[in-house]
Amino acid sequence: MKDYLNNIEEKELTVICTAKNLTDHFAKGNLVTKSELGDLRRGTSFLIKAIDHILKRLDQKYVDKFLRLAKSSKVVVISETELDVIKKRKDSELDAAFEDSKEYFDLVEISMDLNCKNCTKHCHECDLYKHFEGQEVIPFNEETDLGNCKFAYSLNKEGVKHN
Repeated sequence: MKDYLNNIEEKELTVICTAKNLTDHFAKGNLVTKSELGDLRRGTSFLIKAIDHILKRLDQKYVDKFLRLAKSSKVVVISETELDVIKKRKDSELDAAFEDSKEYFDLVEISMDLNCKNCTKHCHECDLYKHFEGQEVIPFNEETDLGNCKFAYSLNKEGVKHN
């Protein structure tokens, strides 16, 4: 069982944590019956219990990081059109930032190729992992991870990176 959260898991757990606040706010309206309110509160209680168990199982460093992220995050619902505008703006900012730090990112890519490709070490045993975490380097593929380190990856037959 993993003792850390990858970036996607951090965000998903943050969204789940907002369920309590949303339920409390939603309950103050006149939309739900007493029975529905009871169901909402019981469901929220189960979510909170599951989150507590997950956090107790994680390494304290990751719990602290998650709590900082959760406190400084907001969950927002936006339309696809609004999201497209934000993406375009963010892409241009990232492109500019990448150009400013291109040499550093080249070094990160070379380091990952030499150290993270087909890596089986646990993240707590790797100094490179500590540096990448400190610099908030984004893993090649966050959708899956090998369970040992979020930066570990392997290459398929076509040379495409995957975990």
